[in-house]
Amino acid sequence: MNKMLKNTLYSILVFVVFCLASIWSLSYISGIANSQISANNKIALNIALKEVLPTARSFNEIFGITPKVFQGLNIREKEGFAFLLEPKGYLSKIKMVVGVDKMGMISGIKIIDQKETQGLGAGVSSKKFLNQFIGKSINDPIEPYVDIMGVTGATISSRGVCQGAKEALSVSRALSGRR
Repeated sequence: MNKMLKNTLYSILVFVVFCLASIWSLSYISGIANSQISANNKIALNIALKEVLPTARSFNEIFGITPKVFQGLNIREKEGFAFLLEPKGYLSKIKMVVGVDKMGMISGIKIIDQKETQGLGAGVSSKKFLNQFIGKSINDPIEPYVDIMGVTGATISSRGVCQGAKEALSVSRALSGRR
């Protein structure tokens, strides 16, 4: 083989080895990052559960139900339910946790993740907006500009949060046997 062909093959071999090493490194780092992200998501969920159902000291996931449902307990007494929901917003799904107390009223809502328009739809995460839901029951309309003051310029995002709240109340009613 001539020298030029040897140099070309050597360069290709070095390039392939470099690419394989890069792929392995990125895959390894991605695995570490994904496990850390998963751990952080669990921590955020646990914090949100305690915020939306503050009378509960512990939570047990109820499997086989959509949306994800957690029963809140205080010692052995049932305090209500917390729901992990993802209603549709304007740009994406709004990941939220809704607490419903044992009387069937919303005890809190926490937005865990949303990708709504900054300055508009992102306003659905504000305490001012979310606090309007506290005390609402299945008998309330829970509609933007009816009994919930929607976020200005973000009707679709506001409606998404309202839909999530209604879904939580509906599933809570079915689980608890309330009429």
